[in-house]
Amino acid sequence: MGGAPPQGEQKRIALIPTMKTMGVTATRLLLIVAFLMSLAGFGNGDLIRYALILFLVAGIPCLAFFAYKNGMGNPRGLAVLIIATNASWWLSFLFWQLKKHLAANPGGVDPFAGIAAFWLLAFVALGLYELISLLNRLRYADKRRAAAVTAVAFALQFLTLYYLWDLVAGA
Repeated sequence: MGGAPPQGEQKRIALIPTMKTMGVTATRLLLIVAFLMSLAGFGNGDLIRYALILFLVAGIPCLAFFAYKNGMGNPRGLAVLIIATNASWWLSFLFWQLKKHLAANPGGVDPFAGIAAFWLLAFVALGLYELISLLNRLRYADKRRAAAVTAVAFALQFLTLYYLWDLVAGA
């Protein structure tokens, strides 16, 4: 009745806070990671550029981990993943455009070309995961409507891929 734990059992002390103890949902954490990934658009060739690119490179495994760990295979979770990655790309693009207009242009190859190429690879990898998960969810009758709505979001993602491909190809 409230005393010491029974012999053989010890109370577990959480040394590392979990999402549950911090009160953070997977969706919020996903959006935070997506925002940190978008900061790479501010990269400008010095040391901070590499720190911002680290956010971008580290963000992809984080997105994959959250997708796996928090049941992102369901249609609603896939829609959140699609929205977060697309919003992150377009925010990164906006940051690049702002930096381009507000800062002096040093000339030469724009460092954003590498970031855009990385985003293209990330979209292809995440797109494969999203496509496999969507096809898997379309098999279940109770999830078909949500999967169909998510499939529309997935189809709209191809507009981002098309624009990104043109940007990387130099068109």
